[in-house]
Amino acid sequence: MKNILDFLIGFTVDSHTITAVQMTTRSVIVFFVALALLRLSGKRTFGGSTAFDMVVKIMLGAVLSRAVVAASPFGARCWPALCW
Repeated sequence: MKNILDFLIGFTVDSHTITAVQMTTRSVIVFFVALALLRLSGKRTFGGSTAFDMVVKIMLGAVLSRAVVAASPFGARCWPALCW
């Protein structure tokens, strides 16, 4: 089981050793985590168009994108997003 998860997600890979399969799996996981967070937060969370809302949207996208391309360890980027 650990070999399958390592092949699909690659918890210990970096940006130089990540494969296309791992990047695809990570992007699907990050998409559904972000979708769940937005659904839990409600319709009005990102409904406003203040400058602060735009900054939060950009920061959230930047943090989650680092998990997809293995710029940071995968678990280190997903857990703070889930706890936030």
